[in-house]
Formats: sequence, C-alpha cells, structure tokens
Amino acid sequence: MNLVIADPEKKREIKDITAYISSLPEFERWVDSAHLKPELITAMRLVWIYLGKAIDAFFNDEPNPTDSPYLQDWLKDILKAKVPIYTSLTVLLFDAEKYIKEEAVKEGWDFVKSWKRSDMLKYWAYEESRYEVDFWLQDFWESDTSEKTNDRIQRAAMYLLGEVSEERNKLELERWAREAAKLYRPQELPFEEMCPWFCFCMNVFKKYKDELPTYKGFISAMSSVRARRKKIVLENQEIKDYPGRGKGKGKGKGKS
Repeated sequence: MNLVIADPEKKREIKDITAYISSLPEFERWVDSAHLKPELITAMRLVWIYLGKAIDAFFNDEPNPTDSPYLQDWLKDILKAKVPIYTSLTVLLFDAEKYIKEEAVKEGWDFVKSWKRSDMLKYWAYEESRYEVDFWLQDFWESDTSEKTNDRIQRAAMYLLGEVSEERNKLELERWAREAAKLYRPQELPFEEMCPWFCFCMNVFKKYKDELPTYKGFISAMSSVRARRKKIVLENQEIKDYPGRGKGKGKGKGKS
C-alpha cells in the first residue's frame, strides 16, 4: 500500500530525497575514480535511478515503476529488497529525528543538529554506495552458505528488536567472526569504519525502539532480504557460483 504525504514540507523533503537518490552524486564521484566495468556501473546506476523513482511513487500514490515489464528480472529482484528498506527508513526518520540529533551531540557530531531528515537519508545512501563500489573492487570474495547468511539476518533482527540479550549477541558475533575467518576474503572491508552513520543510526533506533512505532516495520524490511544462491564468489567484478573445494581460488583458505 502506498503512503500519501499531505504536509507540504514533508512533500518537499521527499522530492529532495528522491531526486538525490536517482542521481546520487556521491556514487558518480566514486565510479569516476574506480576501475569498474562499464556494464557494472550501468547496472548499479539503474538501481539508484529506479530506487528514487519508486520512493517518489510510494509517497505520492503513483504506480510502482518497478512493476514495469521492461525491467530485467535481476533489477526487479534488487529493487524488491531495497525499496521497502528505504521507504520504511524514510518514515522512521520522521519519528527518530529528535533522538538522532540528541545522540549525535553526545558523540560530538554537532553538525547533525542542522541536518534535515533528507540529509540523514542522503548520507545513508552515500555510505551504501561507497561500500558497494569498494565491494565490487575486491579481487576475490567468498560468501558464506545461503543457510548461514539467512540465519544471521534473522538473528540480527531478533537482537535489534530486543529479543536477544547483549550477552547472547556478543557470543554469536564472536562465533560468526570465527566462521568468517575461514572464508577466503583477502581484502575484508571494515564495515563499521566505512559506514559510521549507518551504525550510529541503527544504535539510536534500537535504543529508542519503544518510542518509535515505525521501527518494527523497518526491521522487518531489513530482515526480509534473502540469499538465494547456495554459495557464491566475487571474482573480476563478476558474481559466480562457488566452485567447491579444490577448485579455483577458494580452496578452503582463510584470510591472508
């Protein structure tokens, strides 16, 4: 179901957000300096363009552009995951703005006091686009199995909803780190360092979850993402099915 925003100020913010995401200037700057394959850049750009269009349609009660029969299935699959996350995040930021600004000041991020909600969402998209580009630039990356990945997504959601204790979550994170160390990821990306705004916001959302009625919907959207292929590797900017032990670069090696 679409959500129509009647407030003129909020409508202006939504327009600002959707125009920004559709063009995503930070992404354009990143790809200009990165050595990505042209077809990969085109694909990534299409995702951001249609994500912006879909958010705009959602808040203006217009037909969903991602339902177009002219879109390829791979693009529809990506947007099916991204659109609910960004639309629910946009609504959540309306509720959480006060808490984000209060907590930002405690962190010494006084500049956030002057941010609009659209600025908060823009920086979220900026961090995601930066991480996405750096992910594709890795020489090689081995995924976990789809079963483990999907299980972790659900367990992370349970923790964010307060259904798992801090102690239990710490133990699970330690176990996941041990399991990840067995995978071949010679250029492991430091997510917390590369996406500090995302991590900060998630901590604020969790801290004030009882005051944020739209929080559960956002977590539901985040946790609905599923790994479909059994196990994959990234090599030469292409996603491939994992070749199995003794084949290719994987060979069961840990991180170098």
